[in-house]
Amino acid sequence: MKKLLSIILIIFIFFSYPSQLHAKEAAKNQIKSTQSIAEQRTSRLGHIRNSKVKIYSDLKLKSSKTAGSTYTNQVYYIKRQATVKKETYYLISKQPSDKKGVVGWVKSKDMSTKKHTGVDKKKKTFYVKGTGSAYTKAWGGKKDYTYSSLSKFKNRAFQVDLTEKVGNSTWYRGKLDGKTAWILSSNVVQAKESKISRLGHIKNSKVRIYKTLGSPSSSAAGSTYTNSVYYIKKQSIINGQTFYLISRQPSSAKGVVGWVKSTDMSSHPHAGIDKTAKKLYIKGVGSAYSKAWGGRKDLVYSDLKVYTNKEFNVNLTEKVGSNVWYRGTLNGKTVWIHSSNIKENKIKYTQHNITLKEAVEIQMSRNPQTDKYKNQNAFVHKDYINIVKTGEVKRDKVKLRTSPKMGDNVHTTVKNKTKVTILGTVTGDQSEGTNEWYKIKYSNKELYVETSLVDLKDTTATTTSNVQIRESADSKSHVYATLAKGTKVTIVKEGKTWHEIKYGTWRNAKAGDVEQNVNPNKNSRYQHLVLSSSAGVSAAELDKVLAGKGTLQGLGKAFIDGGKKHKVNEIYLISHAFLETGQGTSKLASGTEVGKDKEGKVVLVTSANRKDLKNIKKVYNMFGIKAYDSCPNTCGAVHAYEQGWDTPAKAVVGGAEFIGQQYIHNQYKQNTIYKMRWNFVNPSKQYATDIGWAVKQTARIESLYKQLDNPNLEFDIPKFK
Repeated sequence: MKKLLSIILIIFIFFSYPSQLHAKEAAKNQIKSTQSIAEQRTSRLGHIRNSKVKIYSDLKLKSSKTAGSTYTNQVYYIKRQATVKKETYYLISKQPSDKKGVVGWVKSKDMSTKKHTGVDKKKKTFYVKGTGSAYTKAWGGKKDYTYSSLSKFKNRAFQVDLTEKVGNSTWYRGKLDGKTAWILSSNVVQAKESKISRLGHIKNSKVRIYKTLGSPSSSAAGSTYTNSVYYIKKQSIINGQTFYLISRQPSSAKGVVGWVKSTDMSSHPHAGIDKTAKKLYIKGVGSAYSKAWGGRKDLVYSDLKVYTNKEFNVNLTEKVGSNVWYRGTLNGKTVWIHSSNIKENKIKYTQHNITLKEAVEIQMSRNPQTDKYKNQNAFVHKDYINIVKTGEVKRDKVKLRTSPKMGDNVHTTVKNKTKVTILGTVTGDQSEGTNEWYKIKYSNKELYVETSLVDLKDTTATTTSNVQIRESADSKSHVYATLAKGTKVTIVKEGKTWHEIKYGTWRNAKAGDVEQNVNPNKNSRYQHLVLSSSAGVSAAELDKVLAGKGTLQGLGKAFIDGGKKHKVNEIYLISHAFLETGQGTSKLASGTEVGKDKEGKVVLVTSANRKDLKNIKKVYNMFGIKAYDSCPNTCGAVHAYEQGWDTPAKAVVGGAEFIGQQYIHNQYKQNTIYKMRWNFVNPSKQYATDIGWAVKQTARIESLYKQLDNPNLEFDIPKFK
């Protein structure tokens, strides 16, 4: 029974008195409590509902004033509330305090209020939408305006330093145009920033460039920033407006210029394709830039025509929109060129089963010739040369003596201009101011005469046996040639052991000279042009090359037709025709009249035989075919007549057949200039002994190609072990 009473007592005490926790909480919130007034702390913001609302100076509620226009249309801080006779009152203040800025007590029902709490003090960047207003306090009224309209601040950066909540709404405090302002969260947005990769051009000089995103200050692009391409590695979307961060470098940190509206830019996606090294060739159109899709200010070479068919060594390939751009080296500079302005020539490599050294040795056995040393003198040993000098007596009654002495030794006396053979110079008696005498041959007798009495007219040197002509006065020097016995030579300077002589143009080539020409990498690539391929250009293009070239002018279509029909490169045909016809001006190219005589023999027409000939036709020969040295015009014209080449066009097409069969499509398959000159399997079937023949032939072909717009090129380049 006692135990039951104790339990009841404990329960009574618990419900009759607040716990220690309840007591503390009550003490905290309850500031002052009387029998009819209970005060406690709170945190709210509120607006007075209308001008008739009473504002009490204290909770005695005896003294009051009406809100009027003075206290309406603004927000107040509410940090204390009180209950008086079951009626709730708010202490309103112009500052977030229940001590400072206090206005008075207002019935809660006369206020529109919301709970007011802090969120954080983190710094944030937002951007103004352009809607709503900015206030001196969160949830402000008309009298709290900082800016009544935010429309002029659209997209402006708003740097937040305090975030609070009013009811369910979030408010941000920050700086806007130099003033502290509160803006409702629905009136600002965060930028949606992302990494991108584009290239772009500023559309015009009036476009605004912002140093920082959302900045009120900007500058016009003007001429400084237009006509150049920019890298775009970052974008930011604010209020549906996209801004690009433009830079002179492929970076969002280096070379940055500023932010530009995407609508003020012409831009394309920018993506890498590969870093594979490629060897491409310049078409000769367009320009080269310091960046892909460059503008005028990015030009490196404004006109690529001067680089037509030059190698372009690519090391990076990128895509701008749907366009491909190549970066590489051209004339020592790094440039970007659009894919439409370069081409990938067809290059075939033919492997030879010999080394370059072995190839040179094969050619050295063929006695290769060169004109490289044509302007240099040569040397021959004196023991193999017989020198004969001739002279003329200067005056009448000159005495020829039997010895180089004065006295009774006169063999004969000769008159002025008498020719004598000078055998040498000796020393004798003083006479005529000198003691030098010529030993001469006159009427098959050896005699003597003072040197002062004879003019030296000519010197003839003749080899006494087969003798080698050398590069220098050294028996170990290079042999230019071997002269047969009895060959006359011109001596430039007599020497004690070696005589310096003049020698002709063609001389034996050195192994190094041969290697220079045999090595496929040391000369123009055009010597490896496949002569059975087509340049792929129009007749109009060829006619540009043929303009002013005699009867060849306007025959572009004929060269294309001949090349296509007989599989011969049309540029090679033109080069061949230029060489053989003096650029279209020779007799055979200009046309020759030919007919048949009574016996049916084909002969050239003359004024004397014209009336006796029949089937007279004017014929043309554009390649000098069958125009032998012994009868160039007659033989060449007769052949043209027999072939029916009675128009310049027929001569071109018909000649192409001959060249194709004889030079290119023969059994040795010599379809490049290089192969015509260098045949390592059948060296006897080479077209020339001149080691520079291929290079010389190539020069004209390369020159013609450079005059064309975007020709096709196909090469077959040899490789050695």
